[in-house]
Amino acid sequence: MHQVVYNTFKGNFLELTNPHKIVSTSQAFVSNLRGLEQFNSSRLAIHFDPILALLSPFYFIWRGPETLLVLQSLIVALGAVFVYKIAKLVLKKEVLAMLFATLYLSFYPLHFANLFDFHAVVLSPTLLLGGVYYLLKENFRLSFKALGLLFLGTLTKENVIAVVFLVFVWAFWRSRKKVYLALAGIAFLYFVLVVKFVMPYFAGGSFFGGKYYTLSF
Repeated sequence: MHQVVYNTFKGNFLELTNPHKIVSTSQAFVSNLRGLEQFNSSRLAIHFDPILALLSPFYFIWRGPETLLVLQSLIVALGAVFVYKIAKLVLKKEVLAMLFATLYLSFYPLHFANLFDFHAVVLSPTLLLGGVYYLLKENFRLSFKALGLLFLGTLTKENVIAVVFLVFVWAFWRSRKKVYLALAGIAFLYFVLVVKFVMPYFAGGSFFGGKYYTLSF
């Protein structure tokens, strides 16, 4: 992840040395460290997480993986603010809102995800929570804040696009506003485009993680 962000910072957009290509090559060739440039590819050949490019400006502050680890921890912690706001909006009691925010910050799987290196998808809970909060706050009126946060969520990993699809289905169910049904359809087409065309294009065929998506068309 550091290599991807650093390369983007230096002008090579989302470029990395694809480890899956190296694994499939003879150990003797790799050990000679010759011609490794042929293993360079786009991060999009492995996972759809172009939000990594948006993190590259922070490398003006510090050009190391520590920057990613600090940003991840801060953004994950910010999710507690949205949990608090959602709970207060729905339950109308500040004590319960504080309780839910505390439970979020105490959630062990979230801690483990944050401790396990850096992955862009770990940023998605905060972005999704923010999107849901603004949908509720605006009483399901079309909100650029909600749409912006949900869209950023889709840039953290390809499967999060499917989660955003479900958020729009939920918004339609709650509000009966056809615009959310249309947005759900757009999210579905977006997901198909990414897993059936974008990622295979950059991978030159099958891609890492493709076995988890069984779309048959």
